[in-house]
Amino acid sequence: MSARRIAFLTNEYAEDHRSSGGLASYVRRMTRALVELGQGVEVFALADESRSEISGEGVRLNLCARRQPGEPDPGERARLDPRRWLSGTMLREARVLARALETRHEEEPFDLVHATNCAATGLFVENRPTRRHLVRMSSMREIWLGSDGVELGWDVRLACRLERRSVRRADVVIAPSAWLVKRLKSEWGVDARVVRPPALLEAEAGARPGVLPERYLVHFGQLGPRKGSDLIVDALRIASREEPALRVLWLGSESRAGFLEEMQSRLGDAKECLSVLEPRPKAELYAIVRGARASLVPSRADNLPNSAIESLLLGTPLIA
Repeated sequence: MSARRIAFLTNEYAEDHRSSGGLASYVRRMTRALVELGQGVEVFALADESRSEISGEGVRLNLCARRQPGEPDPGERARLDPRRWLSGTMLREARVLARALETRHEEEPFDLVHATNCAATGLFVENRPTRRHLVRMSSMREIWLGSDGVELGWDVRLACRLERRSVRRADVVIAPSAWLVKRLKSEWGVDARVVRPPALLEAEAGARPGVLPERYLVHFGQLGPRKGSDLIVDALRIASREEPALRVLWLGSESRAGFLEEMQSRLGDAKECLSVLEPRPKAELYAIVRGARASLVPSRADNLPNSAIESLLLGTPLIA
């Protein structure tokens, strides 16, 4: 594989594994895999202030300030300030990423720009004959938010249209699952290709914490209706009547405030069967997952979840 220069545009990137979402984990794994293959990789992501640095994986990080110096925070302005709207934020931040990309391209040209559909990061990427523009579909916002029970108001619908527009501007569209490729074709009229994410772990599994039950099931990542967390609660209420010793561990962050409290209340007499743990560093998380009898992944809508990939790589069976 001859060396190429590849730029990644993302609205989600975190050096701290504990705070990384699914998209951030994908970007870290894919860029690491490409660097190991000898490719030149740079990431363009948003931050509170601009800076450039080299990550531990050998990737150049171009962190772009969400606001220019002296520009007021939209949160400090009137409620009707369009910069506070989801669509307004997406437009502003997509421009920030595109400007940084093109400035860097003039210094050292890229062969490929790899953008995510999330927040329409590739919306303002220039079309250049010497550079390919690829968009990876991490999700379809309408379906994902609908599965979480979120009302699709006019602002959210406008944000969905911006994401669709950014996808249709791309030279190539990829998605991690055949299911998502079919939905793109039937609902957006977009031809996409299935490209599986790299099958690698971000850390070595450490020692399992000694405070855990001897036998347990695990559900980790984002916790909410879209991930089917409430389905686990309903199943647990039934299963606990037959097996009171059944234990399920949850690790992650709730999709909306109050969700975990609501679920624990819903358990009723089965409360003892569910333990909610704080998000853990990857090494500790992997140790907990590896020690589980099975990993629960009952998503209502998903692509190819990192929780599924990580569980299988750790030798933990899936119930999905």
